[in-house]
Amino acid sequence: MDNSIFENTQFPYNIATESSNEPLKILQINLARAKAATNQLQETASTIKPDVILVQEQYINNNGIPQTWKTFSSSNQKAAILIPSPKLKPALLATKVNMVALKIQTSSFPITMISAYSSPAQDVHTTLQEIQEIISSLPEEKIIIGADLNGHNTLWGYRSNDNRGKDILDFILANNLNIINKPDALPTFQRNSSVGWPDLTLCSQSLIDSSINWEVLEEISLSHHKYIETTIASAVANQFYKTYKIRHGNHLRFLNILGKEIYHLERKIKAARNSGELNNATIELQTLIINACKKSFKIKKQLLITKPNWWTEQLEIHKKKVRALRRRAQRAPEIERQARYQVFKKEKAKYKRHIKQARNMGWRKFCSAASHPYGKQYKAAFRKSVFPAQIPYLINGDPKESLREAAQNILDQIFLSPAIPTNYNLTTSTQPPDPPFSPSRNLGGNRTSSKGGKDQRLASSYRPISLLPTIGKVLEKLMTQRLTYHLESTNSLNDRQHGFRESKSVDTAIKELLRNIKTARRDGKHVLVLSIDIKGAFDNLQHRAILKTGRQLLPK
Repeated sequence: MDNSIFENTQFPYNIATESSNEPLKILQINLARAKAATNQLQETASTIKPDVILVQEQYINNNGIPQTWKTFSSSNQKAAILIPSPKLKPALLATKVNMVALKIQTSSFPITMISAYSSPAQDVHTTLQEIQEIISSLPEEKIIIGADLNGHNTLWGYRSNDNRGKDILDFILANNLNIINKPDALPTFQRNSSVGWPDLTLCSQSLIDSSINWEVLEEISLSHHKYIETTIASAVANQFYKTYKIRHGNHLRFLNILGKEIYHLERKIKAARNSGELNNATIELQTLIINACKKSFKIKKQLLITKPNWWTEQLEIHKKKVRALRRRAQRAPEIERQARYQVFKKEKAKYKRHIKQARNMGWRKFCSAASHPYGKQYKAAFRKSVFPAQIPYLINGDPKESLREAAQNILDQIFLSPAIPTNYNLTTSTQPPDPPFSPSRNLGGNRTSSKGGKDQRLASSYRPISLLPTIGKVLEKLMTQRLTYHLESTNSLNDRQHGFRESKSVDTAIKELLRNIKTARRDGKHVLVLSIDIKGAFDNLQHRAILKTGRQLLPK
């Protein structure tokens, strides 16, 4: 079939549009790599309620940006675009070293957003070239650029021009861009007695007709830079495909509605002689399916499932207190350090206990406030679980079985019947009972499972599986717990052992390895790492050595 038969054809897509009456609000800020400024941004955004935030030099370590915000960053993490609203659905266009670009849809037109940064020590032409590539690939597009390029020019507030400012102005004129900054605006940068206007807001020529308001805000930013608010008189609009709830029945109604016209369309498709007739039949079929879905199924509500809000101001104060105690312990003299660390550990344990209690209480309140048993709390807890009606499909793909039969088949596959039936008749015996770990107690069914890709003629190609009695497993578990407790409480285990120990894992082993490597490199020493994997280590252990070590470590 010719691939061009569907060109220039308007298909009836099942799309819905949501738009707000508020204008598009853009916030721009350079956070100066400050953690306090990054945390302050969340509070300012809750007051101003911007749709898009153009950020430069955000704080990276332990990022204070809320996880519910959509974040798009440049490769060097110096420029980013934040989307606080969960309803706004942006499309990422490009991520380069010094800039990032994405597109959002408004009620009137789409707009491309660009955030860029160029440090004073960097060649500004590199960043300008990256922006140039995006603009060249999007001719006649409506573009907003928020950038900190560190260039001086009288057109955006400075008293004099420098070479960077001249290069930036040449770039603006060459790409037919407009400077939204006002020459008489407040400084966007202020540190001690020095002021400046390094933060620029540019727009394409096609946005000039739109009503744009640009303003430097007086809100506290806890950064050397100030907030810049740009408002465009075009409301944010979201287009999304309608999805239907098809798991909850009404399939027969859907088939009845579809069956009235499907044979007519089938004949129409078979009788199509050219691409135009085939296009018309395809459009009619798609319209019929959409209308049948609308009449048969309910539309899924695309709502954000809010998480339980359990973080409180008291927990924030407690967190700062714990961090302060840790700093005091680190800076304390050698004589007082051990005592201060003990105080820090006790307060840290109390802080963790309070967090756990707050989480549990928050989740309890979240579930208690729910009005529907299968509402948000159910979806949050069982979002990826299997519905009861889907259980029969899990067994050999056979939907004919009932739920009871499917459940019984699952139990039969998990708990296999023993080869020799157990005699449960009570008998009296004068013999003393067998000890817990005697051969008669541990006797169970033995089975073998072949290892894939191994020689079937070798005994090592099979994995033995022993089905031991439950009482034996319980006693072995108790014995293991007692042995572990004794060895840990007496410090009988080597601190370098990270396997089979509580609160230790491969992560702690890697962390200790990296710490030793960094220490050796700092002291100017060579580092050699030797990794050994012993084949069949547990099978080849010397039992006499284990018994001898056990007699030495364990109490008599």
